[in-house]
Amino acid sequence: MRFKFVWLLLAAALVPPGSAWAQQVEARLDRLPSPRESYGHEGYGGQIEVEGQRYEVRFLDAVKNGRIEDRIKKLTFCENCKVSHDDADLIQLGEAGRPLGYDAAHPLPDWVVIGKRLYALRLAEEDGALRMTLEPADGETTLRLPEGLLRLALVETEGRGAVAMIHPAADGVPMPAGRYHVMEYQLDRKDAEGDNWQVHAGGSQATQPIELVAGTEAAAQFGEPFTAAVAAELNEQRGLFSTQRVAMLELKLTGGANEKVFDVTHEGTKTKHPLSTNRRRPKEPTWQVVRADGERVANGSFEYG
Repeated sequence: MRFKFVWLLLAAALVPPGSAWAQQVEARLDRLPSPRESYGHEGYGGQIEVEGQRYEVRFLDAVKNGRIEDRIKKLTFCENCKVSHDDADLIQLGEAGRPLGYDAAHPLPDWVVIGKRLYALRLAEEDGALRMTLEPADGETTLRLPEGLLRLALVETEGRGAVAMIHPAADGVPMPAGRYHVMEYQLDRKDAEGDNWQVHAGGSQATQPIELVAGTEAAAQFGEPFTAAVAAELNEQRGLFSTQRVAMLELKLTGGANEKVFDVTHEGTKTKHPLSTNRRRPKEPTWQVVRADGERVANGSFEYG
C-alpha cells in the first residue's frame, strides 16, 4: 500500500503542467435566443466547468453560412486598425456571471488554454445544439507570459492553427510548436488604490512573432514596457479663397514587441489618477509645440475617438 502511494506521488511530480492528464470537458450548448444579444450573429451559448471554475462560452456564426466550423487561418494587417481575420467564426469565453463583451471575442481557434492547461477544441452540431469538447493535449513547448494577462489570441503564421487563452498562467503554458503572430490581448493591472486598469492591444505587421521550438521554453516579449510617441501629419485644407496647412497629431502607444495599444480602460472608484469625463479611461493627454529656442507655439489636448 505504501509502495502504491509513493508511486502515485512520483507520477504526479513527473506530470508537467498542462499535460493530457487533465480531465476532458464536454458541454451541450443551446442556440442563442436572439442575434441582437450576440452582435447580430446567430450562434450557440452556455456554461462549462473547467477544474472547478465556471465559464460562459458562446460560438458565433460570423461567416454567416449557418454553421460553426470556420477557423482562422490567416491574418490581415492594416495601418490604423486592429489586426483582422478572414472568414472565421468567433468564440467568446469569459468568467460566468460577468457580461461577455465583444472584447472577449476571438476568431474560432484550434486550441484553447485555460490557466495552465492546453486543450484541443472539437465542435459538432447535432439536434439543434452544439456539442463542445475540450480534449486535454500535451504541448510541444512552453510559453512564459506577462503577469496579469486576462486573455490572448495567437495565430500560427503558416496556417497550422490558432490558440485562444483565458487567464493563462504567467509561469508557463504548454503550446504546440510554431511561429505565432499576436492577434490581440488584454492585460490587467491594479493601481495603489486597488482600481483595475486594462490594456487592450494587438499585433501589427511590425510586431515580432513568437518563435516556439519543440522541447524548449520561450518568453513572450509583448506587454510592458509601453512606449508613447506622437505622430504628426501635415495636410492642406483648400477653401474657396485660401488654403490652410493643418497638422494632425496622433498619440501612439506600443508594447514590448511593437504591438499596438488600442485602448486603456479603468474600473473602480478609488484611483487618484486623473480620469476622462466618463471615468472609464485616463484623462486625455495634453500636447504642446515648442520652437527650438523654447518658445511655445501651440498647445491643446488629445481627444478619444
